[in-house]
Amino acid sequence: MPWYLLAFGSAIVWGLHYVILSNAFKYVSPQTALLLTTIVPSMVVFGIWYNQVTTDLQNIMAMDLKQSLPIFALFFSSTIGTLLLYHAIIGKTAVHAAMIEITYPIFVAIFSVIFLVGHTITTGTIIGGIIILCGAWVVIWTN
Repeated sequence: MPWYLLAFGSAIVWGLHYVILSNAFKYVSPQTALLLTTIVPSMVVFGIWYNQVTTDLQNIMAMDLKQSLPIFALFFSSTIGTLLLYHAIIGKTAVHAAMIEITYPIFVAIFSVIFLVGHTITTGTIIGGIIILCGAWVVIWTN
């Protein structure tokens, strides 16, 4: 399947996920939602892909600190980003939080240049980033 169809599929699922979260927050805290969206899927993934996961975990354990640090950083970036998003949804609405959160590609571009060797930002990326920021500004300004 082409990458762009997978990306659109992801966007559709995440759009639904935001709405589900908004409803779930009527009944559970962000912390419980985080638990339900991480621990339970992790157990399912571990059960289905046991061999791959255990091989990866063994490889991680064999790495030195410099190699393994980015992998362990996944936990912190995912947890903090998720909790910030959940509180944004609670603070306004899923629609508004999503419209602001969608500025993340700008930060992907910036952090890619900083942390990944050989990545550059093109003129098209800059123009796209400006358009995204303008959209986020309109959402904030009108609300």
